[in-house]
Amino acid sequence: MTRLPVGPEGALYVGVFTGLGGAVARFDRAGNFLGYFIPPQLGTPMPLALAFGPDGDLYVIGGSAVIRFDGRTASLKDLVGLVAPQFMAFGADGNLYISDPSTRSVSRYNPGTRVLSQFVTVLGFPAGVRLDPTGNLYVVDNVEIPDPNVPGQLLHVGQVELYTPNGITE
Repeated sequence: MTRLPVGPEGALYVGVFTGLGGAVARFDRAGNFLGYFIPPQLGTPMPLALAFGPDGDLYVIGGSAVIRFDGRTASLKDLVGLVAPQFMAFGADGNLYISDPSTRSVSRYNPGTRVLSQFVTVLGFPAGVRLDPTGNLYVVDNVEIPDPNVPGQLLHVGQVELYTPNGITE
């Protein structure tokens, strides 16, 4: 499950793929198209996931990277290379946590220092990620199937608690 990010002006942001390439469109709460925040361009990958960071910038997973855009002007600020990122979530610590099934890991990116590091490795197929306010990281693992009689499996990795349910809901 993903949620649509809401921009600073209250619009919903949606990753789309047009005949010209990937783009980020803006919609009001009634579903009316407000225009493109990032217009379609040839060769631009399909945005897989979007998130506004605590810094107000828009983070977009596209292709093999997380691309950081200024949240007001849409100008490119940063590009973080990964193998095949899928999902991302910000923690209360301000870091961005990114799942990458091809490396069987979750990486941590610090927007302030621009340092990327592997945070958790040797997962089955990490998909969705979510952090709670106390810093626990929840990862949907699409390969490691828990016992159907148990709601999930808890794995303790340092101070991180991983939970592998069948899905995440709010």
